[in-house]
Amino acid sequence: MARKRSTRSTANVGTVLERPRKGSGTWHAYLPASMGDGKRVRVPGIFRSEAEARVALNDFIADLRSERREVPSAGTPTNLAQAVERYIEYRSTAARGRWAAATEQGYRAVLDACVRHPRANIGALTLNRVTAPVINKWYEDLAGAGVAASRIRYGRWLLSGTFKWLITRGEFTGANPVGQVASFWSKTDADEDSRSRLVLLPTWADLSTLIATPKFEQDQVLIALLAWSGLRWTEATSLRCTDVWPDRPMLTVARVLVWKQGHKAALTRADRSGSPAFDGRLKGAWLEEPVKGGQRATIPLPTPLWQALLRLAHLRISQPECPSPAGDLLFRGHRWQQSPERIGIINNRNWTRDAWVPARTAAGLVGDDSRPELDPRRNPILIKDLRAFTASILHDAGATDLEASAMLRHRDTRTTEKYYARAMSEKAHDPDRAKLRLKPELSLPARVEELWRLWAVKHPAAAACVTSSYGGTTS
Repeated sequence: MARKRSTRSTANVGTVLERPRKGSGTWHAYLPASMGDGKRVRVPGIFRSEAEARVALNDFIADLRSERREVPSAGTPTNLAQAVERYIEYRSTAARGRWAAATEQGYRAVLDACVRHPRANIGALTLNRVTAPVINKWYEDLAGAGVAASRIRYGRWLLSGTFKWLITRGEFTGANPVGQVASFWSKTDADEDSRSRLVLLPTWADLSTLIATPKFEQDQVLIALLAWSGLRWTEATSLRCTDVWPDRPMLTVARVLVWKQGHKAALTRADRSGSPAFDGRLKGAWLEEPVKGGQRATIPLPTPLWQALLRLAHLRISQPECPSPAGDLLFRGHRWQQSPERIGIINNRNWTRDAWVPARTAAGLVGDDSRPELDPRRNPILIKDLRAFTASILHDAGATDLEASAMLRHRDTRTTEKYYARAMSEKAHDPDRAKLRLKPELSLPARVEELWRLWAVKHPAAAACVTSSYGGTTS
């Protein structure tokens, strides 16, 4: 008797098919028509075997029945660039793991420069077509188009995070295709990474010229603070008057003010009602964020510098507060006029042009192409290089790696070691630092205080710019 052919219906179990054609080695899973309004909706994801696709399909159906997921849209498939945009928007507004404004803007630049690159436009592909071989070819196309290896790594991180997010939301089923691509490393890649700009450490004499050159007292004190505290630019220019301790030479670092481009936030206008109102013509808004890495800290200061900050804070008491979120801002722009885009914060571009460039020109730190390739003085000194001076102070004061890392607020001590290595190698070339001898029994703040005293003895004119500021005396 002939064996009957099975007539078991797939209406309730779905279908698994090899796509885009037989022998391709990739499998797609489709929900039963009863769950997709009469249409067989594809389960997000690409699978490497029929068994893997069947397991994913069964799990997806179980989640639908328990209402942990929703049926995917049967309309136009989402392409990768759209998914990445949604991921960036989510990370910018999420209650947990929210990106800083600078991080968001950086990844939006990566989206345009890598995911939508005209010669490697992987963003135009639908999610079901983004496989490990496709991503690997995308890496090769970006490298062939001259995109830097560091930018390609950021593109890899962005794609990996996007797929992890899609998998978490149930919008993509299967393994993360980015994790299936092998990552190679060679000495050529290491050499390219080592070409990053070297830190330029100013000498004591250089710093003295940098401080004494600006014509405004506030600029002189700001440069001294950046050099002796290790604050980043946004941290220093976001300080409040209340961040300066009134009873001891300490400073609190707890926030930064950042401009977020295109951020549709409600701003408090300077009117009688004080009610929040949004101006749709704004290009962005100022936001208050935690410091980099979320590492709030208290920073010890030399007493003369701390006293100068106290005098500046006392001066601000007689002046009206800046609009929110600036508040009782310590350092303020010269002759600033209130507007939605101007709330008292020093404009970095204007300050660099008016104060920093003349100061570094007077110090002779404008760069010299005739110097050897790995000489940091081939490049002009930047504001952030003043953190290297702080590292040299801590090194000369005998601070441990952990103490220096805490004051510079480095999450990784290897970054601190890089600054320390520069401080050690440059010490013999700075005649003021080479002869230093400090008492080892002193505490770290006391040793920093002693270093300021020695620097003030060597360079009294620059020290007087700080001690005599805002009505202070040089005695």
